[in-house]
Amino acid sequence: MAWEQPELLSEAEAFYSQLLDKTNAELELGGISRQEVTEGLTEITQLHERK
Repeated sequence: MAWEQPELLSEAEAFYSQLLDKTNAELELGGISRQEVTEGLTEITQLHERK
């Protein structure tokens, strides 16, 4: 499981953090909303904190 591999969580956090640097238009071109990115980062951060 991903939450059992802290390096994967760190990579996922970095990826989602980079997405937050994108404009809304760039995110929409990629088929994702800023809200989805924020929610994903929140979930990953919570998993990471459980370790």
